[in-house]
Amino acid sequence: MRLTVLGTSGGFPAAGKATSGYLLTIGERNILIDCGSGVLANLFRFVPIERLDAVILTHLHYDHISDMQVLKYAIDLTRKSGREMAAIPVIAPASPEQIAVTLQSDGNLIIGQISHGSDLKLFEATIRFVAMEHPVETYGLSIEH
Repeated sequence: MRLTVLGTSGGFPAAGKATSGYLLTIGERNILIDCGSGVLANLFRFVPIERLDAVILTHLHYDHISDMQVLKYAIDLTRKSGREMAAIPVIAPASPEQIAVTLQSDGNLIIGQISHGSDLKLFEATIRFVAMEHPVETYGLSIEH
């Protein structure tokens, strides 16, 4: 298991940087944790879009999700170019609802919801979600492999 930091700027990206994003690699599987502004450009330095296996969003503030719309567009363009691409599971909080609904797509993403105390078995790892104190529904992660 390896964790690669893709971005750490808070609120908005500093010059030449990205907001929150991390690449968790387990064997040959790649999980993107948070997808803030500038994160995809950094992700693609390590992993092509076809090798992205899942996305986990800790909460739905834009500094953690703004590149999700770009990701949906990138998947669509990849498919239109004739390259095979499976739908990507996205695990995220259910609220705020008006933001959660923007994650939906036409077959590019499969949305799943997390809650406090839930466990997710993913690519030989166990991911536990713990509610954190924040203005919106937010989860910390504990990952065991």
